[in-house]
Amino acid sequence: MTEVAGVVLSATGEPLADVRVLFSLGPVALPDVAALTDDRGRFSLTAPAPGAYELTAAAGDRTTTRQLRVDPGDDRVELELRIDL
Repeated sequence: MTEVAGVVLSATGEPLADVRVLFSLGPVALPDVAALTDDRGRFSLTAPAPGAYELTAAAGDRTTTRQLRVDPGDDRVELELRIDL
């Protein structure tokens, strides 16, 4: 399993707290689980298998999605998501 970690920021670069972050698509069946960002906008999820994923971040009625790839042997994948509030 691979840790997918990152930060959610506003369009102006401010960290966003309490944003739901979840895998919306993946190479295997995924549990219906979301992470909430902390006060620094940080989150962490576990990707259960290598492959292509789609990650969605939702803050109120605003969402953003990001494609990512987890390769075999990856321990951690880091990324930044931005939401235009």
